[in-house]
Amino acid sequence: TEAETVAQTLKDAIKSGANLRSADLRSADLIGADLRSADLSGANLRSADLSGANLRSANLRSADLSGANLSGANLSGADLRSANLSGADLRSANLRSADLRSANLRSADLRSADLSGADLSGADLSGADLRSAKNIEQAKMPIYAKWSAGITGGKLSIGCKTKTFEEWAIWFAGSEEYSTPRNSEEFKRLYALFLANKAYYEFMKS
Repeated sequence: TEAETVAQTLKDAIKSGANLRSADLRSADLIGADLRSADLSGANLRSADLSGANLRSANLRSADLSGANLSGANLSGADLRSANLSGADLRSANLRSADLRSANLRSADLRSADLSGADLSGADLSGADLRSAKNIEQAKMPIYAKWSAGITGGKLSIGCKTKTFEEWAIWFAGSEEYSTPRNSEEFKRLYALFLANKAYYEFMKS
């Protein structure tokens, strides 16, 4: 088909070393493509299908991979600094030693992804699904939770709720629930987020 011909032409261009920096590859069919060490920095790969692709040591810095299918892809050692991976499918992806600093991973699906040695410092993991992610304890993880947090005028906002630190402490010690069940991992992350912001606030006041 025409679509298969276009996909093959694109893969042949990649193999021949075509310059793909800032390339427009929106919705491209790159299933199983060999993109080892390719320079795709700043490329537009929004909604592209890269399932099973080999992106080992590829440069994807600041690339737009929002909504892309990267399930089963090999991204070990890839440079994904400041990349937009919001809503991306990264199920079972190999992210060993990948550099994801300051990456946007909002609502990304990372189930069963291997994060051994990955650096996610400063990454936005709001709403990301990390259930059954592998070797997460060996990754550099940011403080993250489903809801964002911020301090204004001595009060802490978590999601759409704003309270003083004392009020938050009482609430966390109580039984009232908002939208996050108290017996969930997400609630534990919210509590950790509260404690981290409380420690920061008290340190800055001292």
